[in-house]
Amino acid sequence: MLHHLPFFNLNPPESVTVRIKSCMENPVIAYLFPAENTLSMSAIPLKAAERILRKAGAKRVSKAASEEFSKFLEELAGGIARDAAQLAQHSGRVTVTEQDVLMVRKIRKT
Repeated sequence: MLHHLPFFNLNPPESVTVRIKSCMENPVIAYLFPAENTLSMSAIPLKAAERILRKAGAKRVSKAASEEFSKFLEELAGGIARDAAQLAQHSGRVTVTEQDVLMVRKIRKT
């Protein structure tokens, strides 16, 4: 659902989804910091995803395969990062440490 932002006199780009959960949520913040996975750009570069696929034995890798693999890795890494951040917060810290990431790996058995 795209909202018009009259106070800025602009519309958000089509790739950005603005979600207004309640009248208390600020539409400017929702526009500047869009919901997860609404931007088309991936955090993991396509060349890095292609390189991983090639090291795994693929002789040729299509762009679509690299894009899909990149999305998958981003979702996987995002879940691990969220869990590690929660562990740090539970421990009363704002910094995620190596031990937090290792604990998530141990819990998830990855």
